[in-house]
Amino acid sequence: ECNKRWVITSVHFPPKSKANERDTQLAAFLETYAQESSTRLETPFTPKGAKDAKQTQVHHVICGDLNCYPDKETFRLEAEGYAQPLLGEHVSTSSGGSSYDNFIVSKHTESSLTLNREVLELELMAKGGVDGLSDHSPIALVARETRVVKKKK
Repeated sequence: ECNKRWVITSVHFPPKSKANERDTQLAAFLETYAQESSTRLETPFTPKGAKDAKQTQVHHVICGDLNCYPDKETFRLEAEGYAQPLLGEHVSTSSGGSSYDNFIVSKHTESSLTLNREVLELELMAKGGVDGLSDHSPIALVARETRVVKKKK
C-alpha cells in the first residue's frame, strides 16, 4: 500500500553556457521542493510528513535534463532529503559525453525499493550538425517493491 503513490517531476534546466543561472535555479528548486507540497497536490515529501497528514507515503522522482551532474557539495542533496543521483557522475547521457540527465529521488524511495536505471541508446544521436532524434539519450527507471529488513532490537 505504501508504494502506490508517486510524484514524477520532469525538469529542464538552463544549459552549460548559463551555468550560474542553472545552478541557482536547480539549487532553489531542490531546496524548496520538499516544503512546497501545495505545488504537488498537497503530497508530503517524507514518510513523517505523510504520517502527520494522515496520508500514505509518497515517492518523489525528479528527472530530466539537469544540464549538469547534481553533486552533493553544490546542491546539498542529503541535507534536503534526497538520495544521491541514480546515474553516476561518469555516466554519459549526451552526445557530447556529459552527464546531464538524471533521476533524483527522495531518501525513503531509494531505501525502500529496488531501483533499476538505464541509459537507452539512440541509433542516431544529433551531434555537430549531424541530424538525429536528440543530442540526449533517453533515461529509464524501473522501481520494484522489495522486502525490507525488520528493525533490529
